Amino acid sequence: MSDFHTIWRDQCDAAEGIRLQFGMNKALGYIIGEKLVNFAHAAMTDRDIAMELPKFATEVRARFGATEIRNYLDGVKRIGSLGWGATKAHENVRQGPRSRALRRVRVGHSQSCD
Repeated sequence: MSDFHTIWRDQCDAAEGIRLQFGMNKALGYIIGEKLVNFAHAAMTDRDIAMELPKFATEVRARFGATEIRNYLDGVKRIGSLGWGATKAHENVRQGPRSRALRRVRVGHSQSCD
């Protein structure tokens, strides 16, 4: 058994601490905009991580709720774990493999979020 479940659970715990200290948007930026996106990217090349990805996404939804996540995703103005501003010049990045992996997670579970 891999230790990846421990990593994402610890990250979810940290996100809850961020929510208490800095607010929902910062917490979701950390857990979705950074950790889940990075995990989805790694899942593209690592089978063990790929097997954990749906569990990670489910845990994020369970802890934060569909409405909060939807509001966060609808309002995202930045992309990437460093939060740099998205411009027309960055369109190719938004269409890259990391973005596609996150969309697969988001779209694949959108029915259960409603």
